[in-house]
Amino acid sequence: MRIYRILGKKGRITIPFRFQIQMGLSENDILSFELRDHNTIILRKERLCDCHKNRSK
Repeated sequence: MRIYRILGKKGRITIPFRFQIQMGLSENDILSFELRDHNTIILRKERLCDCHKNRSK
């Protein structure tokens, strides 16, 4: 699927809602961008750590 967006004056762009749903993105998620070549950017949802999940004492 291809969706087009226009880059704004301040270099901002909105991730299409359909992609947000498919990727499970929500407010305050951490995203990374990787430049693969001069025309391809890889977007990933990141997790900084799992250190607080299922923590046993």
